[in-house]
Amino acid sequence: MAVLGLEVTSAVDIRTTEMAHDLTEGMRARARIGAGPYAYAPSSERELIDEKLIKQCDNEAPQCMSDIGREIDADVIIYGKLEKEDKLVRLSLHLLDVAKKSKVNRISVTVPLGASKEEVKIAARKAYEELAGASAAGGTGTVEIESNAPSGMVYVDDSSSEILTNGKATLTLPEGRYRIAIESPGKQRKEITVTVKAEQMIAQQFDLVDKSAVSTGKKGGIGIWKPAFAVTTAGAVGFLLYSGYLYSSWKGDVKSIRASKNEPGIISESDCDGSSLKANVDDKNGILTNLCQTRSRQIWTGVVGLAFVPLAAFTGYMAFFHKTTEESPRMALTPVVTEQSAGAVFTATF
Repeated sequence: MAVLGLEVTSAVDIRTTEMAHDLTEGMRARARIGAGPYAYAPSSERELIDEKLIKQCDNEAPQCMSDIGREIDADVIIYGKLEKEDKLVRLSLHLLDVAKKSKVNRISVTVPLGASKEEVKIAARKAYEELAGASAAGGTGTVEIESNAPSGMVYVDDSSSEILTNGKATLTLPEGRYRIAIESPGKQRKEITVTVKAEQMIAQQFDLVDKSAVSTGKKGGIGIWKPAFAVTTAGAVGFLLYSGYLYSSWKGDVKSIRASKNEPGIISESDCDGSSLKANVDDKNGILTNLCQTRSRQIWTGVVGLAFVPLAAFTGYMAFFHKTTEESPRMALTPVVTEQSAGAVFTATF
């Protein structure tokens, strides 16, 4: 089975061109599923108008269409034209037996000009089944779908199939194995695999998760925790090492000043009151001011490093030991560091 791209015979505009493309792709998608009287022919996705030009056909005479079918190694071909009529488009479809050079079936389908992309593809699928007899060939089964999402699209093997209405949809499929998926605005796509058997009904429940929720695994955490563990661990180690370096540098400078006796009195830790110079200390050359600034940086980098330690422990536990479910809340850890303060903001959205 080959499905040739539809030819637009009326005035060509963007809308009719789009509909011709979507109708063609809808029929091809249904043909790929198979399980009917025909299998989809490889390398058969050609355009009717192009093939007619190559074969120098003035029309769709059976002889010419049969030559096109043999060229693309197809036993039967579907071809047709799309014509715009007021507020709808009319689709004339033909099914031709290549070997016999005769038409097997012919149908006419109308589709509203304002139909959505999904509705157009659904109309194309139904047109294909009517034209090729795919529904009647072999046994078919039914898949009854219910979802917590009130609306959306149901996909069969990545091709749009039905519209989800009030959280429900019904699929009638030939016997076979299919991937069925639902996409709904604001929800994460969910896909399952089902095996359809003739004259049987399968009930499937689709519980879709909000896109804002973070998808998780079983053990080893979710995407956020391992990077968060790396950041918090690096923060703890980096700030503590830098704080240690500043403390060593500050103590060395104090010792050096004491030895050189450049300043009157004894210079020690008590000369720096927290992060500033004591009011009663005479700092003639600004040496003590520099020391106090170093001491200030050493204090707050140490505080930041210590603040990161419990955060690193928590994110490490969540990344490597905590078992999560498929619907975890969205969480974020944002370090906040300034010259005057340091800390982190932890946000959880449920």
